[in-house]
Amino acid sequence: MNRSIKLTCLTFSFAFFCFYSSAQLSGLAKGRINGKTIGAVQNGAKALTFSNADAVKLSKEGVVWMDAHNPVAAATDPYAIRLEKIFGKHKNEDGLALNYKVYLVKDINAFACADDSLRVFSSLMDILTDDEILAVVGHEIGHVRNEDTNQSFVTLK
Repeated sequence: MNRSIKLTCLTFSFAFFCFYSSAQLSGLAKGRINGKTIGAVQNGAKALTFSNADAVKLSKEGVVWMDAHNPVAAATDPYAIRLEKIFGKHKNEDGLALNYKVYLVKDINAFACADDSLRVFSSLMDILTDDEILAVVGHEIGHVRNEDTNQSFVTLK
């Protein structure tokens, strides 16, 4: 008797699942399920498949845009020379080949991206010592090493 109850419950559960799935697919085909639901499922699937290579690709695009829209210190600029002096010997540490530049802007910031790009803002350099700049750069490299950009892109989606 106990076995027949379990078999009946299992059969009922399977039938309900088939009916429910069919109703959902039918609703989708008839347009009853809205685009937000579909978009949420698609975004969830994208987040599961978003790789570090995807983050690198998007980072490269972003850095190219940022470099084109901000004044970049030339290699002979005092800011670029100072950053090279402070950081130059560390640019190939731990398997990273960092591409670093200084933006000649008033904002106080620095950032690093998944494509191993590092940007330091001149106004930040104006208020920090060489050791403090090295600490900021080290912090930014930690973001690259930990693949934090990848996690940020997934969170934004």
